[in-house]
Amino acid sequence: MKNELLRSYAALALDFILTDDDVSYSRLNRSALCFRIQEEHTEIEKEISFALENVWNEIKDSTLFSGTYCRYLGSIRKKIEGDTMMNETVTEKNVDIESVDPYEEALGDWIDRSFDAFAEQNGLLCSYTPFAFAAKQNGKVIGVIKGHFFYREIHVGELIVAEDCRGQGIGTLLLTMVEEHFRGKDFDNINLTTYRFQAPEFYKKCGFTLEYIRENPACPALDKFFFVKGID
Repeated sequence: MKNELLRSYAALALDFILTDDDVSYSRLNRSALCFRIQEEHTEIEKEISFALENVWNEIKDSTLFSGTYCRYLGSIRKKIEGDTMMNETVTEKNVDIESVDPYEEALGDWIDRSFDAFAEQNGLLCSYTPFAFAAKQNGKVIGVIKGHFFYREIHVGELIVAEDCRGQGIGTLLLTMVEEHFRGKDFDNINLTTYRFQAPEFYKKCGFTLEYIRENPACPALDKFFFVKGID
């Protein structure tokens, strides 16, 4: 019974990821998934958390995505495990600081309105807006680029290509798509970060300029490279 319960959560999360064709992953869809989880099982036995590791790895390894997607699945994992930190509240000076669902639609709307209002007070336009493009082959996703634009810049948050499709120029095509899509729309640059073990040389070949390396002496593979590329 416990394994069946865990599998139901895994299937629900995996189904959400693999059937979202537009790869937009809006806050609304994330909130809807969390609601479905809460609705289907309102109480979870803590003992099952020990069996969750295998299911977590299965979900993570079954997708082509990284970054935001795995962090999102991590939030589901915490819900299943009943992480007490999610309920922790700190109160000081009549202000309560508490953990909340980062994908709650109302929270995202409040953040957007607040940033927009502050930008306008300074004569700027924020307009934080996510974007995503997917490369498909015979209807199957083989690569994804995802990020957001705000103020006068475009930030690429994730770029990933299926392992068996790497070295075929798919990543370059996805980056080019972003450049062409935003060209001539009053943006100054495209920026991104990558780790040493990932693709710093790839971005140099794509015309990005290295601004800075934040070194990680404890783990050089995680030295972080900051890149930028001007856009007309």
